[in-house]
Amino acid sequence: QKAGAYVVPESTAYIDPDAFNYAKKLTKLTISKNVSRHAYTTYSFENCSNLQEIVVKQGKLNSINMSFWYCDKLKKITLPSSIMTMNMYGLPEGVTIYGWNNTKAKSIAKKAKCKFVSLGTIPNKVSGIRVKKIIDKYQISWNASSNVSGYQVYTKYETIADIKGSNNTKCN
Repeated sequence: QKAGAYVVPESTAYIDPDAFNYAKKLTKLTISKNVSRHAYTTYSFENCSNLQEIVVKQGKLNSINMSFWYCDKLKKITLPSSIMTMNMYGLPEGVTIYGWNNTKAKSIAKKAKCKFVSLGTIPNKVSGIRVKKIIDKYQISWNASSNVSGYQVYTKYETIADIKGSNNTKCN
């Protein structure tokens, strides 16, 4: 059983939903950028009685579900801009959620009577999305947006491309 702070290795693609249940010696968890969500996974932190902090790195995850039954020492959750949707169950009062405006982080914090600290605002969805088949691949394109530094292209389960620059509006 992991004790203290634990960083999920970069080589990890999926985490079992119950991997951290009863990890009573775990104090901090960092979920690495290469972790993807499998179907409707809810990560359970049941009885992680010393867990104080969770950090999710910017990466493939664009949706996350977590349950925190009997995690009374939890104080801080930091979420990247790639996570647009989330559910958190059994979140103890007094937790501070660091997240992005235009995601569900703020409404979840309010519902659970937790504090929300904004890390910035994610622009609204792009417009003019087009999909074109090119031999055995697909190309997606969209209209350029103003006041953005780039785009994220994602599926239901993971982010598949981080595109830098506001004028680069295509992805294969």
